Amino acid sequence: MPDGTVHWLSRACAVMAVVEIINPSDGERYVALGRRGPGTPDEQGKLGLPCGYLDWDESAFDGIRREIWEEMGLDVHDEHEWGYEPEPWSVQSEPTANRQNVTLRFAFSRNAHEFPTLSAENCEPDEVSELLWIPCMEAMNLDLAFNHQEVLKLYYKDRLKFRHSDLFNESMEKK
Repeated sequence: MPDGTVHWLSRACAVMAVVEIINPSDGERYVALGRRGPGTPDEQGKLGLPCGYLDWDESAFDGIRREIWEEMGLDVHDEHEWGYEPEPWSVQSEPTANRQNVTLRFAFSRNAHEFPTLSAENCEPDEVSELLWIPCMEAMNLDLAFNHQEVLKLYYKDRLKFRHSDLFNESMEKK
């Protein structure tokens, strides 16, 4: 810089999560998706997984729990209510993807016959315009923000060895 100071440019660290409800009666999985509102810089109107950037002095795990609280109104801190691991199930660090962000992917699961209420009251104004629980098979076939449908396909195929393999393969072929 002209004043002699040195500034470092670096890649940002993002966090995202698959937040799912599993119906214990039939094993059907539903994912929480939020529609990006007019207050977002891009991908407005598209549904997506909860995601965001780490705050200063925040761990990745604390960051994704904060993002889920802000964007979905869900408190996922209770390990007896929500199943999760405090480390990401996947890390995307290719510089050619997602604006060079390094993205840490987490997952939170809960068995329930009823869906927890989703709320956007904790997020920035106009950040989220709609919140939905959508069957995972349907979500994987939508055009989601930031290509999140591909994250869902990766999660359900590689991590869970998806039980509906014929339906899953059909979903992958539509890619």
